[in-house]
Amino acid sequence: MQVPSGDLFAWDEKAPTSRIAYFENMPKQPGPIGDIKSARVLCLLGDSITTDHISPAGSIKMDSPAGKYLIERGVQPGRSISTRASRQR
Repeated sequence: MQVPSGDLFAWDEKAPTSRIAYFENMPKQPGPIGDIKSARVLCLLGDSITTDHISPAGSIKMDSPAGKYLIERGVQPGRSISTRASRQR
């Protein structure tokens, strides 16, 4: 088995998970920290709630934005699109 060498993982640029739109234009260095103004609580949860409780775990529909994104990047419709929970891990 060929194993790439180096300090960084050799990501497949065509893989659907190699590019996440949220991070595409994010600067390498964060800006200065400022005050948070006019913020409101979105959800106040107890200590027993985990991300597994609040993350979507349903199937990814082929005609949804997430399904279209995956199909545009070569993921085959059907079983390979799977569920949101299996794509998070």
